[in-house]
Amino acid sequence: MIQKYPILIKITVSLSLTIFIVHIIDFSALIQIISKTDNRLFFIAFVLVGVMHILNCFRWKLCLLEQSSKVSFWEMIIIYWKSMFVSLFLPTEYGGDILKIRFLWNRLDNNHRALVSVIWARISGLLAIILMLLCMTPFVYNRYDTVFIRNMILFLIAILLFLILVFWITKKFHQQLAQHFNSGLIEKVMMGMHEIIAMISKIALNKSYGWKIFLFAIIPQLMMVIINYLYALSLNQNMCINIMDMFFFIPLLSIVSLLPISLGGIGLKEGAFVVFFGVIGISKETALAMALLNRSIMLLYTLSGGLLFLIPDIKRVDYDQ
Repeated sequence: MIQKYPILIKITVSLSLTIFIVHIIDFSALIQIISKTDNRLFFIAFVLVGVMHILNCFRWKLCLLEQSSKVSFWEMIIIYWKSMFVSLFLPTEYGGDILKIRFLWNRLDNNHRALVSVIWARISGLLAIILMLLCMTPFVYNRYDTVFIRNMILFLIAILLFLILVFWITKKFHQQLAQHFNSGLIEKVMMGMHEIIAMISKIALNKSYGWKIFLFAIIPQLMMVIINYLYALSLNQNMCINIMDMFFFIPLLSIVSLLPISLGGIGLKEGAFVVFFGVIGISKETALAMALLNRSIMLLYTLSGGLLFLIPDIKRVDYDQ
């Protein structure tokens, strides 16, 4: 029963935010804006989203390091798309990661590598977003309200410190338990934690793979900015929107949508679009239309992952031969 409360809270938040957005939006203006969408630009954005997902999948494969040859890229793409579909029905968009871990669990020489590869693929993406925002801050500092920018910087620093703190606490917790408990179960858990921490450090500091992983973390984020810029242009080709604004707000929106306070970011992401782009004078209806185009394309790709469940599993190939 206790486990149901977080889900109910997220559903309540999503419904509340959605109702609020519906209340402040002029639907006749929204429909008129969407009806004038440039289909050519929309199609280009649709294709780029697919490419972006493929690059994200390749980053996940790189996180396997020397064991990446154990699994074909085609298999990983199929599981990646299936995991997107599974996440659609879970309280968080990361719920499908369980499917990824299960897929790799018995295919690798070390089962912990499956867990670490998925975790680091996510963390590297988040670090890329934060780096983009910090790099853009000097260029946009005088474009918006100073208090707004200062709060955003503090927000980003807090996230970085939180990640460092979680890693440090986990490491210290592991050391303390190892000193005071010697039972078989505790010892097994400690060995597992120690191995996971060592793997995370190895991936982060790996000279051969580290820079490649980060490169394939930053490129999809840059593509996401371009994709949303195309959404804006497709809705209103006469819109005066600076690409610098997109390079700041889109990564920021990505972080906000990850906050675990709503169901799949529903309501939260749309509300963030309205608030952030309102800062630069974009109408509520246009900002919401951008958010809806964003979610509709993501939903199309997500639902396509469900069709893959109808295809028989590909036979595993022995790559050691």
